[in-house]
Amino acid sequence: MLTSFENVLNKHAPLKTLSKRQERSKSKPWLTKGLLRSIETKNKLYTNLHNKSVQDDHKWAEFLKYRNKLNRLIEKSKVNCYMQQIAGSNDNSSLMWKTIKNILNKGHKKQVHQQDLQNKDDTLTKSSKESADKINTYFSVVGKTLASKIPQPTIISPSCQCNLNNSFLQHTCSSEIEHVIKNLNSKKTIPLDHVPIKSIKMSSSIISIYFCDIFNNCISFGVYLDILKTAQIAPFHETGSYERCSNYRGISLLPPINKVFEKLLYDKLCSYVEHNILLADCQYGFRRGLSTELAINDLQNFLAQNSDKGLVTCSVFLDLAKAFDTVNHDILLHKLDIQYGINGLRLSLLKNYLENRSHYVVINDSRSEKAKFTCGVPQGSTLGPLLFLLYVNKLPLVSNFKTILFADDTVLSLSAN
Repeated sequence: MLTSFENVLNKHAPLKTLSKRQERSKSKPWLTKGLLRSIETKNKLYTNLHNKSVQDDHKWAEFLKYRNKLNRLIEKSKVNCYMQQIAGSNDNSSLMWKTIKNILNKGHKKQVHQQDLQNKDDTLTKSSKESADKINTYFSVVGKTLASKIPQPTIISPSCQCNLNNSFLQHTCSSEIEHVIKNLNSKKTIPLDHVPIKSIKMSSSIISIYFCDIFNNCISFGVYLDILKTAQIAPFHETGSYERCSNYRGISLLPPINKVFEKLLYDKLCSYVEHNILLADCQYGFRRGLSTELAINDLQNFLAQNSDKGLVTCSVFLDLAKAFDTVNHDILLHKLDIQYGINGLRLSLLKNYLENRSHYVVINDSRSEKAKFTCGVPQGSTLGPLLFLLYVNKLPLVSNFKTILFADDTVLSLSAN
């Protein structure tokens, strides 16, 4: 069914490559149609003047006057554009910070491209295909390698198992799926050769009926379709040299149809977790109504209260390396079963979601071979962050520290005389 849908779409609405002008207009919204026409006029004037054998000082002066006036208009339009974005994001801190990063030219981390580098163990190579294979191999083993250095606990089943009403994963209906589809973000990046989110939203009233049958069968049999588990990894530079694979972080670009199924699972699992108050109060990451501001307020209140008592507080700030990539599937599934009461077909579905995952990397249109994903939860997925929160949820119980969590960022504080 999924293949048929793609074939029909490719036949009647094939993807088109944007022109340079369209790409520039999309990446720089302050460039209006009038400004783009003026830029083309400026470029033509420059070309004509540059190709003349005899220099005309008067015309060059006119060109420079036109160019400088155009640059001032572009700068003014850019300022107005950002001012409107800032004014429209007063009640949205996430959108505000995105706008500020764009102004500071920090909105997009640099993706890896072909480079002429020495072929060492952890460096990219001259060939795009070789670089794609090398960085893909790195992403496939880095989590497993780091996880192997972590002392593995002995998993002991407690005498009393969590016994909650775990009927959270009920069958869905076409109207619920259509609602999920209509709320998808059409601007999100998707893997190459996949149905655009906009096309899925336009046909939601029709395809939601068929998606309903597919997803309900997955729920009934406790399986997750393998076709939805192949991700394109987008490597983004984080720190250090651009030459080394270890300085890149991989973000999973999953099929848009997978986003629909994952969002259904996420909503049902999140509702179950919140209804049964399973997450620690000190966990502020990836949760509705919670934010970094509230986490900071929690720490400030703790420091102030102990300061009023005459106590000295010492805090340790932890940032776990490759935290999402090192999640042990066996431990996670054990926690879901024993600690959170998720078992039977529901556990089978989540187990199948984690198993048999693969990924590939694209650099300069060169695609790497597929590699298996055997450890961790996929970054860039909808369900992955919630599974990670459940994985680290008991951390505050294993010490006497005041613990504050924001996903994998942790603050441990202790007060004394």
